[in-house]
Amino acid sequence: MLDPNQERAFQELKTRMVTGPILRQPDFNKRFFIQTDASNYSIGAILSQEREKDASLALLKGTMLKLHPVAYYSATFTPTQQKYNIYEKELLVVVKSLEHWRAYLAWGKHQFIVLTNHTNLTFWKHPCKLNN
Repeated sequence: MLDPNQERAFQELKTRMVTGPILRQPDFNKRFFIQTDASNYSIGAILSQEREKDASLALLKGTMLKLHPVAYYSATFTPTQQKYNIYEKELLVVVKSLEHWRAYLAWGKHQFIVLTNHTNLTFWKHPCKLNN
């Protein structure tokens, strides 16, 4: 038997499971966004698409995007991967997400955008001069 607080929490959970944002079918005419994050033991990612047609304009203005989830991805690290440093873990979640959603991203008519909270990853695609 549940006490009143537990019953209220259970009813709230049931309500939230069937209300927005609910996954929607991908629209290959819209841009895809991949949001990634990693912890010490697992990775997670969300494949989203813009809610409105002016998401590209929002990116240029630096305003907040309104995204709607299309799919979720999560995985746990192997014991070897758990020993990676945070930079390698954050890059791994990007690579795994790209592999997982490759078919969606390949069929999209626009370039996709990867959103990460790890700012060091913004430099992985730029060549660096380490020494003279």
